[in-house]
Amino acid sequence: MDIKNVVSKIYFLLFALCLQVFAQLSTHEIPVGFKYNYGKEVLPIMVMPAIDTVKLKKEDVSKERFGIPPRFGFKHTVDLNLTKAGKLHVLENGDKLWQLAIVCSGALSVNLLYDKF
Repeated sequence: MDIKNVVSKIYFLLFALCLQVFAQLSTHEIPVGFKYNYGKEVLPIMVMPAIDTVKLKKEDVSKERFGIPPRFGFKHTVDLNLTKAGKLHVLENGDKLWQLAIVCSGALSVNLLYDKF
């Protein structure tokens, strides 16, 4: 066996042993927003502009020849907060729950990014 190969495996093993992994703890609880029925209130809805997936796929294909990988998503920038959108509920224990329905027609998945949470 090559000495460089052995040394690289030892370095990798030491690195792996020192690596700490942090993840979200799963408690398998029902989300708070699903537990409470607020008189069957209709949630406020934020409707995003429709996405033209055919156009986006064509753009991605044309960029592939330059070595650019297909995009993961298409960004819609919004400014949503507790005072501008959604419905704020104060729970019996004093906790607060903010709810908003978001509709993204044509989207294959929806991902939310927060800048302040």
